[in-house]
Amino acid sequence: MGCLDHLFVHRGHQRRGIAGALCDRLESLYPEKVITVHTSITARSFFERRGYRAILDQQVERRRILLDNFVMEKPAKQNHNHS
Repeated sequence: MGCLDHLFVHRGHQRRGIAGALCDRLESLYPEKVITVHTSITARSFFERRGYRAILDQQVERRRILLDNFVMEKPAKQNHNHS
């Protein structure tokens, strides 16, 4: 299992495909791995469009504020080589 940690794109550079390109590269390097991410409610739809599914809804505390957060996973690609 792999974990995508700390994916952040500055607001001045969002919607330019940067996060998608970074995820494309990571996912292509480890296609046989399940990739897990802890994501905010804002980023959830980005990961859903990439094939991640929410496996746990949770709240995390940051600076004494509770934030909704989701643990999401992208399944490993199945290897269909039948040698």
